[in-house]
Amino acid sequence: MRSLFAVLVIALLVPDSAFAGEQDEPAEEPTVPPIARCVEGVQPCVRPHPARIALAAAGAGTMAAGAALIFGVGDRARVGDPSYLMFAGGMMASLGALTGTLFALPGREGPVAGNRARPLFTFGLEPAGSEGLDEPAPPLLILNAEPTLQLDRAGTTLGLHVGVGVQAQRETRFDHRWSLPVDSLLEASAPSTRESRLDLSPRLALPLPYPVAQGPKAPRTGRVELLWEPAIRMRRYDLLDLEGASRVLHRTSLLPLNVGVRWHLSPRQRFELVVGPRWDFQRLQASTGDLSAGRPQQNNFFGELWYVVDVPFAPPGPGDVVVTGRLELGYSQWKGDGHSLTLGSVVGYLGPVHLRWSMQVRSPASPVAAQLRIGAIVSDAGGLWFEFGLLHDPLPVRRSGS
Repeated sequence: MRSLFAVLVIALLVPDSAFAGEQDEPAEEPTVPPIARCVEGVQPCVRPHPARIALAAAGAGTMAAGAALIFGVGDRARVGDPSYLMFAGGMMASLGALTGTLFALPGREGPVAGNRARPLFTFGLEPAGSEGLDEPAPPLLILNAEPTLQLDRAGTTLGLHVGVGVQAQRETRFDHRWSLPVDSLLEASAPSTRESRLDLSPRLALPLPYPVAQGPKAPRTGRVELLWEPAIRMRRYDLLDLEGASRVLHRTSLLPLNVGVRWHLSPRQRFELVVGPRWDFQRLQASTGDLSAGRPQQNNFFGELWYVVDVPFAPPGPGDVVVTGRLELGYSQWKGDGHSLTLGSVVGYLGPVHLRWSMQVRSPASPVAAQLRIGAIVSDAGGLWFEFGLLHDPLPVRRSGS
């Protein structure tokens, strides 16, 4: 751990020019040290190095505060989910800042074309997760769409994310207290389930004015967008018990107060954080009657953060095709899909870590891009996944008289 922090500090404090060879000094900022210089050719000014240093420091402090809450308070006073988000999220924020610094070592921080594209539709396979140990969990077929509108010239966007998924096969459920032979009749007729998902989430991004200060010593560490992402996550489980009787379990999570920020630390790197309370409902439908959903559980907390790096590829491919990549590192304080992470004696409280790599191909004049994305969910029941589809830039809203 000490060596990791040492590498982080060195990578954050060493300026890009030390790795990029001899370069001409920018004429417009002769008195500003290299670590605090603006990105060349980008207006208004953005200073990525101070931004990443600030994010890494904030992440380290948040991780320390989360660890103090975990070991000092534990899960009392309903601080379980927030404290684990602080610990894991702070660690991921620091690692994201380190990763962003490593990608900036060649000295290029300029913008990447098409980095605002949203899924027109994507289709793929995703690990289903599991509620128990050693349970075969077939993957889910996932279809996503996110039509997005650009509401004004400042860049305000409004989108609607729709995700639909269904498990490819039935998932077998084992009770490990049985201790029965594998070929026993009881285990051969073990209960099973098939999962279906529906996610709905409008997404509003409102950019704040930037820069907020002028002058060569002004911070200007990247523009910030305010996010509002309320969500409904519905899960349906078609259950089949030992006697062959069927039941249906409905789980619904409401997240109406999800708010956050998107911080553009450089023209090609950004940090996103969304948090909010969560209300869960559960209902069981059976042939003998329905079990009422009852009162919602209000002691849960949702949180998600991402560090995103856009990576250009040069020279362009044949026919002036533009190829870009995107690396995404994330953490989610959400275990509703059976993805939890065990770390030492901490069993089941941490959410999954997400790793994603995307490749986008488009014509320079086209608002549509083809995408192939692969990733991994790092959890006790995680695994690899992939998706492919088409992306589209936000559609501008035409106003009368404009």
